[in-house]
Amino acid sequence: MSKVLIACWYLCLVVGSNRGHSETIRVAAVDWCPQICVDKALPGFVIETIRMIFKDSPYELDIEMYPWTRSINMVKAGEAHALLAPVKSEAPNLLYPEHALGLQKMCFWTRADSKWRYTNIDSLKNKQIGFAYDITIAELSHFMANNQDKFQLMSFNHEYISKNMKKLEFGWIDTFLLSYNFAMHELKSMKVKWQVRLAGCLTAERFYMAFAPQSRHPKKIAHMMKYFDLKMAEDSSRKKIALIMERYGLPDWQAVKE
Repeated sequence: MSKVLIACWYLCLVVGSNRGHSETIRVAAVDWCPQICVDKALPGFVIETIRMIFKDSPYELDIEMYPWTRSINMVKAGEAHALLAPVKSEAPNLLYPEHALGLQKMCFWTRADSKWRYTNIDSLKNKQIGFAYDITIAELSHFMANNQDKFQLMSFNHEYISKNMKKLEFGWIDTFLLSYNFAMHELKSMKVKWQVRLAGCLTAERFYMAFAPQSRHPKKIAHMMKYFDLKMAEDSSRKKIALIMERYGLPDWQAVKE
């Protein structure tokens, strides 16, 4: 039996077995626009993607925003079914489907008058770096483990950018880390883009809709993940994702070569 027929059979089985009854997927997320936004008209391309995936499915999405660390802990403890949207190294104990939801590129931001540029790990010597708790970057993991004194950590919340910009202004840090899409969106909305400078980026990493490893209903979690992967693999879904990205003025991450 072909993979396509198996997928169709599985989807029909899931939908048929849940006809007349919908299962709620409780999702913990963080405000991370343009990926995940509080704007109802433009809720973010990640939110639009998962809503498209689970539309007309046996599942209903219940998405709530929390601080990043709390979101991770909720899903770890089974208080929520899924988390949006970690890279694997940020929450290695969660369950990950085969298909990602996008690409995250972490970048260094400095004062506008700074001449420093990130070129490799050696270029971080003698630098103080602003960063967030519970965000992990594979490319920097070894350096961070051996140079904890070089990183000034804070919670990833609505004050993350403003606090780091203050630290830049007073010379307490030389640079801070933030994902490219989020930084461009927030700096523009805050009207402070001119005050900082992009000083280089790290290798892009895939981020996911990750699922709870500790659940009273592990089979239900397995079915949620399987349904997600089968729908994401459909050609129609890939085309719809490209259109969603276009709505946000962003390139289709599916076409980006890592």
